[in-house]
Amino acid sequence: MKITGITKQGFHYSVDDAVGDDWELILSEMNNDEYLSVVPFAKKLLGNAQYERLKKFCRDKKTGRVLTSKMQENIMDIFNSNKKEKN
Repeated sequence: MKITGITKQGFHYSVDDAVGDDWELILSEMNNDEYLSVVPFAKKLLGNAQYERLKKFCRDKKTGRVLTSKMQENIMDIFNSNKKEKN
């Protein structure tokens, strides 16, 4: 089953509702080096195609940079919305 939604920032997503019960995903979240673990976490959460769409969504039109702050906000919105659906 899929959980779909829109983050507070306006990114449309769809994730597997079983993602919260994925050992590798949870381990990547618990990694001590937060900045290195967030990429595999995001790819595992969203899949490669949706991860690339999120990067495009978070890219600053003026600088061309993918904004870390926007990526983190969207990823946490998606992950936290999945937790709410489970309860």
